[in-house]
Amino acid sequence: MKIHRNRFLALTAIALLVIGVCVSRTSAQASSLRGSFTLPFEVNWQGNTLPAGDYTFALLSPTLPAIVSVRGPQNVFIMANVVDQKKTDAKSRLTIQPRGNTRFVEELYLADLHMNIRYSIPKEKAERQLAQGPAPEYIAVATSGK
Repeated sequence: MKIHRNRFLALTAIALLVIGVCVSRTSAQASSLRGSFTLPFEVNWQGNTLPAGDYTFALLSPTLPAIVSVRGPQNVFIMANVVDQKKTDAKSRLTIQPRGNTRFVEELYLADLHMNIRYSIPKEKAERQLAQGPAPEYIAVATSGK
């Protein structure tokens, strides 16, 4: 009985070690992903107003809630509750949705990780939904570190 318990404990310790190594590698890959972009206009990103200008960012957490640190004329931490794995031929970019006189960041696609981070934006009014609304705008994102 004692031999079985010792084997079980040894296998459990090895399994936990393997899991810990895998998790730390994933975290290291994500935290090393950095990038930059230039906003040609003011945007609202998860309740934060970012003025036009040059920005850098770092993906701090690829899991929920995904956290992106943004530095530039305005420094903020942005959290999202939706992360998709999406492999496309698209390059890394921000998707901006206009709503009235305000522009909102709807998605951050990181091609290096095939990761699409989605953010909540206000719904369009019913009368605007019937008519074709303004098309989304895309801002190129340069990434490095993976």
